Amino acid sequence: MGIPGENSENVLAARKVVGWYTGHPDFINEKIDLNTDVATVIGNGNVAVDIARIFLQDLEKLKKTDISEHAYEALKKSQIKRVVMVGRRGPFQAAFTIKEFRELSKLPGCHIEMLDPTVGKIFESGKDLDLERSKKRMLQLMTELYEKQNNLSPTEMQKCLELKFFRTPKEIIPDKDGRIGKIIFKINEINPKDYFEKTNVKLTLVRSIGYQSSPIDPDIPFDNIAHIIPNECGRVIGKKGLYCSGWVKTGPIGVLVSTMSGSYETGEVVLKDLANGELNSTTKGRDEVLDLLKKKGVKYVTFKDWQKLDKIERERGKELGKDRAKFYNVDDMLKCL
Repeated sequence: MGIPGENSENVLAARKVVGWYTGHPDFINEKIDLNTDVATVIGNGNVAVDIARIFLQDLEKLKKTDISEHAYEALKKSQIKRVVMVGRRGPFQAAFTIKEFRELSKLPGCHIEMLDPTVGKIFESGKDLDLERSKKRMLQLMTELYEKQNNLSPTEMQKCLELKFFRTPKEIIPDKDGRIGKIIFKINEINPKDYFEKTNVKLTLVRSIGYQSSPIDPDIPFDNIAHIIPNECGRVIGKKGLYCSGWVKTGPIGVLVSTMSGSYETGEVVLKDLANGELNSTTKGRDEVLDLLKKKGVKYVTFKDWQKLDKIERERGKELGKDRAKFYNVDDMLKCL
């Protein structure tokens, strides 16, 4: 975020939090303090939604998923009852998709709050706008949730997700122990004024403000503004025979299915170029890479190896009544191959 106080204790990067609860080997030892009643997530994308979902989800439902054991045990002791998701812009500009947000809105024992009356006026005025279909559906869902928040049953009020819009974090003020103590937000308006809001509670703060690709080789073209490799359907512009996929191709948008579709597109382009004789198909290709890895003594994992690990994880999970029980250590994975 680049603001004063960002290095205070219990200010966490979304990447670390997600890696922690998904069991990524690099993040299994992260210390995530859930001994607080409020968690604030800065960001309005699908990653922010997923973190909020994990913090507020019913434990019995989580138990049956492939969530890491260390995260599940920590969440069993969690004191978090409210997650505040803060966005820089308004509800129409939120980057999360309706499928993910709808699932979040249906969490058992949890309700959604939007307390700013300005939001209600935005929803009302939005009914007359010529919006694309996805935005119309999002407007309808958010309007329903906004109107419902004053008519909740007791079972729906055990936990809460509060949505705040038009706020930019400007400063984090640590307490005497170096933990996050206060957050100062600037209130964003169409005609900006110096209007600030101070949140003063003990909390956990997760910054989920997006991802930026970085250049890895000076010989590969890179757009330093869009933070992508310039490409046409995955073909790197100006570099015949070079291709890209993932967020370095499109930027950080969509969900896993979006990235998968983009990789399929790149793969189809490679096959098309091969069939049309656009590429030099006489090189050793994969075999040359494997020879290099062997010479360097690098242990690599083939797709067949992955299938073996997948089978083991599923079998271990079945014994525990869940989808899978993951390996959390690379050495343990390699020992099974």
